Amino acid sequence: MSEPPHTRITMLRQRWERWFQDNFPSALETLQAGATSQEIEDFSREIGFAIPEDVREWFMWINGQVHQPHLSVLFGFDLLSLSDSLQEWRFWQTVSDMNAVFAESCRSFPEDAILPAYTTPGWIPIAKTSRPADYLGIDLNPGPEGTVGQVINFGR
Repeated sequence: MSEPPHTRITMLRQRWERWFQDNFPSALETLQAGATSQEIEDFSREIGFAIPEDVREWFMWINGQVHQPHLSVLFGFDLLSLSDSLQEWRFWQTVSDMNAVFAESCRSFPEDAILPAYTTPGWIPIAKTSRPADYLGIDLNPGPEGTVGQVINFGR
């Protein structure tokens, strides 16, 4: 019987864990245990979007990170748990009226990969800087030239 194929997240996990163990073990210790399938289903139901398989696997591996100054594992961004992501997502829904003010100044590269908006319900925060309103997210509602599940930056 052959082994099951490795997913992209499984391969990423192995590389991350090996690199962090060798180079930055204190940051690795800040990662929280993965979410359950039920937690991911509840999250998906609340936001109104299906969660892509890679994103599901990500959250089942890492359900965020305990914030520790100078121990960010992703370019100055702390990884958000599902509950933190949902809290941030709810906040962004309250400022959707800002789309009328900022939409004309919004751009993406490549052009039309991301909807020209200040926020949309399809942007799911997965990481945040310590400064307010700087996020990395999963785009579940991309522009006409984008891909569902693409990683985007949004916020200020």
